Order: sequence, then structure tokens, then C-alpha cells
Amino acid sequence: MLALSVVQDGGGDSATPFVALPHPAVTGGFREAASYSFTLEHPGACCLIVDDVVLEVHVEGSRHHWSWEPRFFAGTVLAELVDERGAQLASYRLDVAPAPDKLGQAFFQQVVEELRLAAPEWLLGAESAQQAFGESGSTMNVHLAFARLKRFGFAYLGALKQVRARPLSVLRSERRLVPAHGVRRIDARTLRAVVRSPAAATEIARQPGHGASAGALYDVPVSHEDLDTPAHRILLSGMFAVMRRIRWVQEELARVDSRRPDLARTAMAPRLPVRTKLLGELEAGLLAISRSSPFSKLNHRETTAAGLNVISSHPAYARAYRLGWQALRAGIEGVDADELLSVSPTWEIYERWCFLQIVEAVQTLYPGLAWTRKTGSALDRVSVLGKNDGLTIQVHLQLGFAAVDQRTEGTPFYSISAKRRPDIVVIWQSHCAGGMLVFDAKYRVARNYVLEAMESAHLYKDSLRWNGIRPAFAMLLVPAGGGVPRLEEPDFHAEHKVGVIALSPGLGRETVVSFLNNALAGS
Repeated sequence: MLALSVVQDGGGDSATPFVALPHPAVTGGFREAASYSFTLEHPGACCLIVDDVVLEVHVEGSRHHWSWEPRFFAGTVLAELVDERGAQLASYRLDVAPAPDKLGQAFFQQVVEELRLAAPEWLLGAESAQQAFGESGSTMNVHLAFARLKRFGFAYLGALKQVRARPLSVLRSERRLVPAHGVRRIDARTLRAVVRSPAAATEIARQPGHGASAGALYDVPVSHEDLDTPAHRILLSGMFAVMRRIRWVQEELARVDSRRPDLARTAMAPRLPVRTKLLGELEAGLLAISRSSPFSKLNHRETTAAGLNVISSHPAYARAYRLGWQALRAGIEGVDADELLSVSPTWEIYERWCFLQIVEAVQTLYPGLAWTRKTGSALDRVSVLGKNDGLTIQVHLQLGFAAVDQRTEGTPFYSISAKRRPDIVVIWQSHCAGGMLVFDAKYRVARNYVLEAMESAHLYKDSLRWNGIRPAFAMLLVPAGGGVPRLEEPDFHAEHKVGVIALSPGLGRETVVSFLNNALAGS
């Protein structure tokens, strides 16, 4: 068994070594924002790949050493041990807990579960950590598409090779005009043609050895096997669909990689070579199969009921069709413990969960409003609108405030300094009043982080405008209290119009409802 010896770097006396066992075991003991060393005794050359990033290896005899640092994510991370030819020797599932100054693992999992039920698409991202998702729904992005291609693509390729090795054919009959020596079978139609043809009748009557009549042809039935079948047309359609998906993912991954680096997210560039190589190999394999028999003999591609009936009744064809569909399918609703997909950073997951809590709190306070939801061009640009005859309330996620010199005439949201995009904005408007609240979710609770994060609260309070109105409050949302207790006190909020609210599962929901009730009292 190729077990990895693991130790936390810089952990002092608490850095007790532990062992990472191959899949299906799940190894805990990792946490976000820490560094770890892996050691393996193995006689041959090998390479450790964590979330498609090839780790740098140091070899001492037969001992291999790697270093790895989980950064902004919590969840299950997939690692693969491969030999010098790229063949997999073992795979591992590494369970990463949130950093100690963030939300605890149990609370974080509850946040994930609540978000999964309410808006599972918000969990998807490009981080190394992964969570179990289901297969229903219509959600799709490049990271989900790549994960599905990686999991099912090469199994799909293998299933198609099995079909190619033993293809099904159909027996087709047709009629041909052939010379006498080519006749193998005759039927009533052939006999009637012979009777009508003097040349053919003469040749039949001719004694053996007297030669054949020149130009005598016979209309006879001919049967042959044909590989141009409805089932093959369906499978070829699937191959081209998967190849189109591969090319789209390649283009999108390159586009993501070309964007300006975000220090709060795991970089895409180190993962791109492995992913590009994988997609290229998968595309080349599918292209080779599509150009070989039986698929090269098809006149066109189509999906028909007849073809589906054949596929459903043949195990090899059914497996190829199913794997192709799984490689292409969209949707993440439900939970499938066998399918792990990359998720967003922990701070972004917490931010989106806070948005849901604010929406639920406002809806609790104003049950009489008619609520609608609108999603913008980006997945995390969401607005929830509640309205009746006398009151309108809007809750925005990642609402953009244009810089003062870039503001379009008539745009209600702008910043008197640079462009800003606060996490959550609440707008209320009635016949006699209106106002704006701003919330910024910060996923750390230590004193120095909270004090540093307060800069954004002051920045938003001073710079943001809605129809010329400043925010009534600009508040931080953090997963636990106690970092700076004074900033959490209601009298501090009332006096300075900024502050901190602790919000996590089981903590602070009543506080949020009370705060919103008081802040929106003018409505």
C-alpha cells in the first residue's frame, strides 16, 4: 500500500506525523493556510499531483519528498501518485478543515449544506477543495465541465473502443445486375427476368464448355452487412458533442488563466498544463475513434428512437452512451458522494451564505411583499426584490458602484471615488423615506483581521451613493464574535453607523433580524 507520511511544517510540538492512505480512505488532519510535507518510500520515479498541480519533488535515495499548502479552501482535495510514464499508482482524498481563525469545520459544513439546498451553483468554483454534488439541474460552468470530462472522459473512451472492437451490423438486401458467374442466389423476380430475356434463356440452355453469351446480366438479390446503423450514428453524435465540449473548456480555461491574478484565490496557471494535456489526450483519442470503423462508414449523425432502442438492449453500447452523457451533463442538485466537484474559496462561500441570511431576515420582517429574484450576467450578481403598493426592498449581491467619473447619466448607484463592489446591499424605498445598508462579509475573527477589515466598512460608508444618499450603516459580518467586542455593541453601531455583527449557523440570526428591523424602521 502506497501510504504517504505527512507532517505539518512549522507546527512545533503539535506537528505529529500522520499517514494519508489511498482511496477509498479519506485522510483528515489538514487545515487551510498551513503547509505540509509528504514523504514516500518508493523504489522507482514517481510524481505527486494535487488538484492537477505537479508538486516539486526532492529525492533522497528511494525517499520522495513533496511540500503542499492549502490556501483559501476547505473540503476534500484529490491527489494522484503517478509513475514516470504517467500511469496512476494511487489516489488520495485529503480533507482540509477551515483555518482556526475562521469558522470551525462543523459550522462550515453546515454553511455548505444550507447553501447547497438554497443555491448549489454558488458552491462551484475553481479551488482545489471539492464537495459532493448531485446530477440534476441545469447549472454549468467551465470548472464543472472540466471535472465531468476528467471523471468520465477516459472511461467513455474505453467504452467506445469496446464498441469499435465488436460493432453491431445490419443485414441489408438489394438487387444487382451481375454476369452468370456472379449469380449466387435467384428468386422469382430473377426467373421472370430470365423468361423475358432471350439472351439469358439462351445462356441457360447452353451446354457447359460452349462459352458464355456476351453481355447477359441477371437481376439477382444480394445481401451484405452494413455498419451504417442508427446506434452508431447516435454514438458518433455523442463523440462530436464531447469534442465540442473539450474545445470550449480549453478556450475557457485559457481565458480564466489570462485574467489578472487574484491573491485571494488559488491561481489557475499551475494547474493549466496538466489539464491541457488531459483534455488534449482525450480529444485525440475521440478523434481517432471517430475516424475509424465503424464510425468512419457513417453518412451522417443523428439521434433516433430506433438507435436508442438498440443501444438500450446492448450492454457495451449502453455503457458508452451513458458515460458520454455523464461527461456532458449539467446540474449539481442533490448529493452524490462519488462525485466531487471544485468549490469556491471559503470566504466566498461564507459571503454568499450571508446574503441568503440577509434575504431571509428581510423576508421574515416583511412577509406581505411579493418577492422576485433576478440573476445578472455573472453567477454571483443576484438581486432579490420585494414589493407592494407602498414599499420596495431590494437585496443585492455584488452590486457594482461605478467610479464618479465613469458614472452613466441616470445611474442610481455610484461611488464618489473609485469603482466599488460591496458584498451585500439593501435598498428600501417607500412614499416618505428611503435608504441604503451595506454589509461586507469577512471570513476571519481574530482581532487584527477584524480591525483591518473595518477599513472596508469606513470606505463604503463614505464613498457609496444611491440617488445621492449615503449608506445609513456599513457593517461587517464575521463568523464569530469576540474579536473586538466593542465593535459588536448596538450603541456603537447607533453612534458611528459602522460595526460588526457575528453571524454563523446558530449564531446571530436574531441579531441580524433586530438590526434590520431598527435600520428599516423609517420605511
